[in-house]
Amino acid sequence: MQRLTKQIEQKDKMNDQLIKENIELAKQVEVLIKEVARLNQINGMDSTNSGLPTSQTPIQKKKHVPNSRSNSEKSKGGQLGHKKHKLEKFDDQEINAYEEHKAVECPHCLGTVEKIADGKTKDEFDYEVVLVKKRHCFPVYQCTNCHKKIHTPIPVRLKEENQYGPHVQAMALTFMNEGNVSINKTQEMIKGFTFGEIVPSEGYLAKLQQRAARTLAAFSEEMRKHLLTQSLIHWDDTVIMVNQHRACLRFYGDEHLALYKEHMQKNKEGVVEDQLLTLLNEKTTVMHDHLTMNYSEEFSYTNVEFNVHLLRDLRSCVDNTQHRWADDLAQLIGDTHKKRKQLIADGVDGFSFLETDAFFIKLDECWLLGDKENKKTITFITQRKNGLCSIV
Repeated sequence: MQRLTKQIEQKDKMNDQLIKENIELAKQVEVLIKEVARLNQINGMDSTNSGLPTSQTPIQKKKHVPNSRSNSEKSKGGQLGHKKHKLEKFDDQEINAYEEHKAVECPHCLGTVEKIADGKTKDEFDYEVVLVKKRHCFPVYQCTNCHKKIHTPIPVRLKEENQYGPHVQAMALTFMNEGNVSINKTQEMIKGFTFGEIVPSEGYLAKLQQRAARTLAAFSEEMRKHLLTQSLIHWDDTVIMVNQHRACLRFYGDEHLALYKEHMQKNKEGVVEDQLLTLLNEKTTVMHDHLTMNYSEEFSYTNVEFNVHLLRDLRSCVDNTQHRWADDLAQLIGDTHKKRKQLIADGVDGFSFLETDAFFIKLDECWLLGDKENKKTITFITQRKNGLCSIV
């Protein structure tokens, strides 16, 4: 009897041990499932769920254009009461061309017709390209007093026997700089607009860019000085290709002006060379998309970051960690942005004290929850007896 009791006790202990091992294995499986999900999220990162720039999207993936808009309960298309945007009818004094559409015969009996009223009118807005082949004349005069000959001065822009006029140059510069059109395509577009008559060479277009840049040097310097006086400045940079080499195009500006600087490398040395950010003080706010360079001790301005990039990083955090604090903070930012737009539409120039206080209370709650969840994540390390280690 005692032997049977001992056997039962031993089996109970074995069952308890198996249950503990099964529980431990279940925890390990759960940890591994989470780790696989996290790694899959990292592998699937793109510009929609991380701070990865659109330009660095892997070749095998489709590029996503950043869009912070979310679905609403409203139907698609124009909303009820939305004013229709259309071209208004011209005033009579604006009309500079007429076309009368005449009827030749009666559509019913094919008889002859005669006009009895002007009928309806419809306006059309269009343009025509008119080729201008202008010849400038510079007469020679003679003074009636001293009898010396006087030659009319020839402007520097007309030094050649024939040259492209200011409108052709303006069109080319607009294509290349406003439309970011390549030089060879700019050549083809001008050729198409002018019915094959004007075909500037690629070399001419390249030199035109250089000449325009030299002419704008003084203006660019004035713009730099103007930006130094502003309370809020935006800046960003992007990688461009110059002669098949990676280079940097940097933007500085406000709501109305844009100053561009180019560098062959995307680094802090170029920012220092631009002599703008380094001259700002703590009274200036600089907005950017989480460029860590801005937090260097070399700069003393106040940093703020774009909401769209913050929301993208928070979305990535939720995908990779399943932390609730990041989701709550993203919701807080989104709701506050919607409220701000509504206040602006209502003519209100700021949040009330209570609204601001409520925002910071919720923000502190997100920080506290985030601190708790992050500490739990960092310390949650499971060590198995066989030497395998999984970290969430």
